[in-house]
Amino acid sequence: MLHNTRLFLSRVNYVPEKRQITVEFSKKNQKASKKYSFFPKMHLSLKKIPKEHLIEALGDYDIRKLKMDFKENTVTIFAATFSDLKKVNNLLNNFFNFRSNLIEPERQFLLEKNWSYFDSFDFSDSEPEQIYTTEFPDASMDFLSDSFKETIASLLLNNKSLAKETINKIVFSKLLRIPLIGREEDKSLEEIFIENIFFLSGKPISIGKSGNKSYFRSIHKKSVIDFSKMVSVMASKPFNNLGFETINCSCCKPWDKEAKNILPSSLVKVNFLREAFYFDSVSSNWAEAYHFSNEEMQTREKRKKEYFLDFYPSGPFSRNASANIILADALKLEQKGLVRIVSQENPSWFCLKNESAFSLEVNRLYEALLTLDSVVENESSSVVASDGLFFSQSLESSPGYHYRKILNKTISRLLASFPRLLTNSSGRFFDKNFAIALEAINSLILKDFEEIAQNSKTRVTFKDSSALVDSSSFMSASKEFRELYRVDKRLLSFSKSF
Repeated sequence: MLHNTRLFLSRVNYVPEKRQITVEFSKKNQKASKKYSFFPKMHLSLKKIPKEHLIEALGDYDIRKLKMDFKENTVTIFAATFSDLKKVNNLLNNFFNFRSNLIEPERQFLLEKNWSYFDSFDFSDSEPEQIYTTEFPDASMDFLSDSFKETIASLLLNNKSLAKETINKIVFSKLLRIPLIGREEDKSLEEIFIENIFFLSGKPISIGKSGNKSYFRSIHKKSVIDFSKMVSVMASKPFNNLGFETINCSCCKPWDKEAKNILPSSLVKVNFLREAFYFDSVSSNWAEAYHFSNEEMQTREKRKKEYFLDFYPSGPFSRNASANIILADALKLEQKGLVRIVSQENPSWFCLKNESAFSLEVNRLYEALLTLDSVVENESSSVVASDGLFFSQSLESSPGYHYRKILNKTISRLLASFPRLLTNSSGRFFDKNFAIALEAINSLILKDFEEIAQNSKTRVTFKDSSALVDSSSFMSASKEFRELYRVDKRLLSFSKSF
């Protein structure tokens, strides 16, 4: 084993006949490898497939090659090889017309180890130790004659577009835990990242159509502030702990409505103080569920069409009538004197003991974002000081600079995508409880910004996780808002129109 040597994780190879994963670490002309026992797995929902039917369907298969771990409405199936998992998936499709989402074994291994391609490792006498770094991953690649860094440096001088395309692939490989080459799928960066979170959470991915919500654009003398990245961070620890495995956990149910782990998506009973009253919920998913489970659907459909609403209004409610609505809506309506909160009916909460896979991944991205921003800024200042007027040429020829810049941009893109993808009811990652909780957290953030904007006499309009404000005052409003939440400016994105 190499001593006191730092290498990059460059290759992962699954060897099914040996039930092993071989991991290769390298740098220039140095290489090391480690072998690990490995058994792949898949997560399957039992909401539509009874446990007994599943066992019966797999009865003809060699059960010795499988191990099933049942938990409430899900089952995790471990197999001797990935080929066995594929055969199980085909059986499921034949019996139930249902095919589970499979994660390739190399990615499963990296997720379970919390490793990734191009991570840096220090070697000792025993196990490689993972070291966080923002340096360019100068790994040794079999298809290159020169070192990785030298190859990219040469491309930056002779073919900049190819150099940047290659660096993009390096960043995607690192963030998504997918190989640099040899894996081309019709899945977006965001989809693969969320697949990883689902796998770590032990949550099966439902089958459904994907789609995008609409967004408004900046108009004359207006600016858009996008809070999407902030919503992702605020949904995670230490603020909240949203997760498919941590919402309404069995270990931390609160008995006090003031408990710190109560979610704003909890249901509370309210009395309405106006006649023939409608309200637009902060959660489109809760509003849709209310619409299809209550009377007067045609009345709501007519009102939605008449007022050009994006989703169904909730109502109509008569004066003194009572109903259960989500806490975020109740607080907003109570502040306006439109309802009176009577009691807590159905609390929702997050776990205080175990951090969710979603929270862990968001915090990992956020910490990397802050570090990268600081490193890129210091690097630019240092080059300006040393190279003067030629600083731009120095930066443009640096593989490390481009790597950090693209990694920074890609992480921002991922953080901003979660609210949209995880609240989309027609998407493959939709979970009702998670989506409503995320929308409720989003609404509290927008509510605080609205109050700041109104205090500064700024008109504001909201859409999803964005606010449209007057360009003349949006900087002061956003600064006051950041000070209120004590968050980094990198969590807010701006687009300005003059």
